[in-house]
Amino acid sequence: MHGNVLNPVLLSLYNQSSSIEASPEEVGALLIFIFAMILILILSIPYIIGLWKIYTKMGLPGWECLIPFYGEYQLGSKVLNTDKGGWIFLGLDIAVPVLNWIVPKAASPVALGINIYKSIMIARCFGKSMGFAIGLAWLPFIFYPILGFGNSTYLGPTDPLK
Repeated sequence: MHGNVLNPVLLSLYNQSSSIEASPEEVGALLIFIFAMILILILSIPYIIGLWKIYTKMGLPGWECLIPFYGEYQLGSKVLNTDKGGWIFLGLDIAVPVLNWIVPKAASPVALGINIYKSIMIARCFGKSMGFAIGLAWLPFIFYPILGFGNSTYLGPTDPLK
């Protein structure tokens, strides 16, 4: 008897859940989102592989680039040639979300400035120009593999004011 009472209830729930329809705008937004996520994933792969090679050229294990905070600390230590450099790079990465929380519209220009600064420091360690550093900042999925797989060698940190 209980089975007969539950079956119509379950059947009505099934009919309600299977009749959900999405508007064309919702379907379009979902397709754009899926396309954007696939594009980000595709563009991240050459960036990560190039960064792995850069870590290897600097004498670090390549896998360290995959560990979010530890990898940034190690990169900063090598690029700025001091343990304080690691903390500086790490602090710069943490400053952006904190600033975004305090002053939302100010975080994007600050993040861009931090990204350009870090790119300049990395490019100088490999003897690259300011134009190459801007390429590292704006098109990392192209310039990091060029730096990682190219014939450039790690020269060590340079004075940022020169």
